[in-house]
Amino acid sequence: AHPERAPLHRAAGSRRLYVGLALGALVLAVGLGGRRVADWFRGPPPQVRSLAVLPLENRSGDSSLGEAMTEALITDLGRIGALRVTSLSGVMPYQASTLPDTQIARELGVDAVLQGSAARSGDHLRLDLRLISAASGHRLWARRFDERFGNRSSLGDAVSRSLVSSLRLSVTPSEQRQVRTAPTTNAEAYDYFLRGKIHSLRNNRRDDSIATDLFEHAVALDPNFAAAYAELAYAYGQRTFLFEPRDTAALEKGLVAVEKALQLDPDLAEAHFARAFLLWSPSSRFPHELAIREFRRAI
Repeated sequence: AHPERAPLHRAAGSRRLYVGLALGALVLAVGLGGRRVADWFRGPPPQVRSLAVLPLENRSGDSSLGEAMTEALITDLGRIGALRVTSLSGVMPYQASTLPDTQIARELGVDAVLQGSAARSGDHLRLDLRLISAASGHRLWARRFDERFGNRSSLGDAVSRSLVSSLRLSVTPSEQRQVRTAPTTNAEAYDYFLRGKIHSLRNNRRDDSIATDLFEHAVALDPNFAAAYAELAYAYGQRTFLFEPRDTAALEKGLVAVEKALQLDPDLAEAHFARAFLLWSPSSRFPHELAIREFRRAI
């Protein structure tokens, strides 16, 4: 026996143990498909069936870019029936908020919040996005999206597809088609559309007039832009319902616009919503059953 060799044997045994543990961790990491071991020990990600898109941080000189892209993401994600998405008016009070994401999520009653930034450099647009769990505060998903600024209408679709896959959401064939199809290929028309939606949501006479003009520009540039016709109809509906109840010309223009939207896309929820809004008006004597039918179709 050689007692002096015992420490060497113990050292060798320790090295074998460490190597074995390292190999085991490597095998585990490969088996997890690249997920971090810490993520594995936390268990499967929580189920997300509702989320809020927090106002994106604007990292460029275009002051309206962050708000416009926030609305675009809300609109595109809102087309997924398995996901409840908070409206732009619901999240705007949290713009530049210093509250923790988990507290904002609890106040909005959602499972997660989508946060991030938008940056434009010349003809290049970048979105950096993160999905944060309301329950744990952990990051559930994160991605960077780069696109030519002229093709920004496809960014919302790309985000939707990535989130649907990551969250394993169930989508119908109709929803899949909507996610894959950009609302327009005309970049200038899309810009007018997004700016119009922001003004329309402010619910005052001046902004409604601005929104109407912007939507009119959008459909003039792209006569096949169904969503812009639907928003134009709704803007005219706001004018007649809230500000100018005797403006029958505006009501007629709204009805023409909504019919054009439905000719282009009979399943467009916003168009059925706008039709219900136009129907349920003082000049139409509030036909409840017709309006309810359209609201139900929109839902």
